[in-house]
Amino acid sequence: MKTIIARICFILVLAVSAGATNYTVKAAGGGNYTTIAACAAVAVAGDTCTVYAGSYAGWTQTASGTSGNPITFTVNPGDTVTITSSVTVTNTSYVTIGAPDSGGGCAASGRTTGAGGANPSFMVGGCFVFQNAGIQGPVCGSGNHTYYFHLTYNTSRGNNPPQFVSFGQGAVNGSTQCGLPYVDTTSNNNYFAHNDVNWNIDSPTAPFCTSQFLTFGNKNLYEYNDMQGMGSTHIRLGGSYNVIRLNYGHDNNGNITLGCGQSPEHMDFVFGEGGDEPSISFSLVEKNVWERCSNDAGNCKFIFSRADANDAYSTSDSVISRYNYMYSLDGSYAGAGDQSDGTNTTPNWHTYNNTVATESLNTSSGACGTFDSGIATVLNQLCYNSQGTNGYTPIYFYTSGSFSNGDQAYDTGCPSCTWSGGSSAYINEATYSRLANQNPMWANYPTDGTVQSGSRVLASSTNGGGVSLTTVSSGCGTNSLVVGDARFFQAGYGATNIPDPVPGDRISVGTSATAQITAVNYTTNTLTLASSVSCTNGASVNLNTDTLGNVVVPLGQANPDVGAFPSTSSSTPPPSPPAGLTAVVN
Repeated sequence: MKTIIARICFILVLAVSAGATNYTVKAAGGGNYTTIAACAAVAVAGDTCTVYAGSYAGWTQTASGTSGNPITFTVNPGDTVTITSSVTVTNTSYVTIGAPDSGGGCAASGRTTGAGGANPSFMVGGCFVFQNAGIQGPVCGSGNHTYYFHLTYNTSRGNNPPQFVSFGQGAVNGSTQCGLPYVDTTSNNNYFAHNDVNWNIDSPTAPFCTSQFLTFGNKNLYEYNDMQGMGSTHIRLGGSYNVIRLNYGHDNNGNITLGCGQSPEHMDFVFGEGGDEPSISFSLVEKNVWERCSNDAGNCKFIFSRADANDAYSTSDSVISRYNYMYSLDGSYAGAGDQSDGTNTTPNWHTYNNTVATESLNTSSGACGTFDSGIATVLNQLCYNSQGTNGYTPIYFYTSGSFSNGDQAYDTGCPSCTWSGGSSAYINEATYSRLANQNPMWANYPTDGTVQSGSRVLASSTNGGGVSLTTVSSGCGTNSLVVGDARFFQAGYGATNIPDPVPGDRISVGTSATAQITAVNYTTNTLTLASSVSCTNGASVNLNTDTLGNVVVPLGQANPDVGAFPSTSSSTPPPSPPAGLTAVVN
């Protein structure tokens, strides 16, 4: 009996070990393998390829991991590992490149970055350095996909690089378009975080129009990435339930894109092309910072999207953009299509509590945003010097009635302007004089958008503050709350297979109740809550905390502050970066 038990134990040990092998890859020899490709050829679910110092070619990943047991490629702590050609990952799932979710010593070699304020310091890089190389996923018409892929704590460098991530539309439908319908033919539940993408745009080998990240799919999450020097767009995407939060984009030069099909090329922080690609729907863009996009003839836009004419868009679709900060742009905050797109414009943008300070780097730039009429609901925006000295044109959104909704504008070049109505494109001074052209009284501009005590940005000030997002229609005393407009909120978008997935929004109802959203029915404007709330019909409903748990509208405050930097926020510190850890397998 003892012999049988011993054999069973030995077999169990072998079974566990066989599924969790840590292979070593050393270019100079002495490890299990001298190339990453050789390690990738044998690694199975639960295995790790730990790569030591040196330069390595990319590889084609054919094997998949499983939930809880990914195939992981990571770097020996303290070593510099350069990837010199692209990695191909198609029809694979549960693969990690960089620091594994449980921590990894390679992340300790990264650098601290961030833009302060709404975008706290965080660590990027420290693992693989992709030199003029990237990650190639599904391509147009291939029928391929990639699920549960993690790219974390890596670095991208180059003077004429490919896209750092390229997960195109893989669907095949026999038409000239690539990817209709989109369901189950996209790349879903992927995670891109803490990457340092810093391209050398001052001395490129040739003008390039390269986006840094591209994914078409659902439930993808981008967070804590530092991105500089793109040739077209920092993050280009399409699909539903995606999240882009806490990323820092900066220092882009439109001069290098001349001759790339447009003169100059559009340069955007977030861009959804539409056309023959899936456009953005049911997605969240929160607490990002974008600074210094120049020489682009007014084409730098923080967020821009067109829909596809064949997309089965519903009037209940929603894209939320909130608590983002933009500074020094040769362009504007946003655009959901343009005047020529007609029905192809993305519906139901809900944008609130952003701070837009373009500083008018070009005479053709400066609008706070250029949403077409009827496309967007715009609340509690703070617009500063969005036209500056370039003619004192009022700061505006192309959307009906936008500046009667708690928005504040100020132009240092025109402190005594009287802006009258007569066009929905302009601020109606008579309708909303309490905030139009009021000095925000910055405390630390342009580092961030915090303000001094007494600013009309603050809800606590006299004749100041924003307006509530929506109000209660019915359902008080239950966990099913019907509101005037549910499209300001989300129930938990983004990747699900990560340690800290994006939670549903926590809202404040009136001035004394909070509740967590577990589901949203955008057609009936119904919020399903984790617990019932006591309230009265007509009570205000606001975002209480952001997706990291930072308080943006505290209890006792009926209306929000204006802009991206609530004075009353109680910030939860970002997670500490990994340090002194050894790569392990879950």
